Amino acid sequence: EQPDPLFRARPCSVIRRGKWKLIQYFESGNLELYDLSNDLGEKTNLATSNLATVDELFLQMESWQQRTKAAIPRAANPGFDAAAEAEAIEQAKSRKRSKNNKFKKRNTKQMKAG
Repeated sequence: EQPDPLFRARPCSVIRRGKWKLIQYFESGNLELYDLSNDLGEKTNLATSNLATVDELFLQMESWQQRTKAAIPRAANPGFDAAAEAEAIEQAKSRKRSKNNKFKKRNTKQMKAG
């Protein structure tokens, strides 16, 4: 499932080395690792099964962040409304379920007619 059904930009930093892509999400601190040679759609997070690769890429990323004085958010947005976002996410999921149900019904009707 899409990690952010609102498709908003989530503050992060990314490093790519060879087949590997590491994403550091600033809001949660989560790290995601993808093998782009086998998973171009970034469906399978390999971070927990490739800790040495995560460590190596994360150190390179941190070094770059420090060297370039990259702007990294350190505090939560005081205007962020978690309840409003949760409600918006639920509405987006509901719309998606409704759309999927309409699609299934239409296909079922077409199959019966054909």
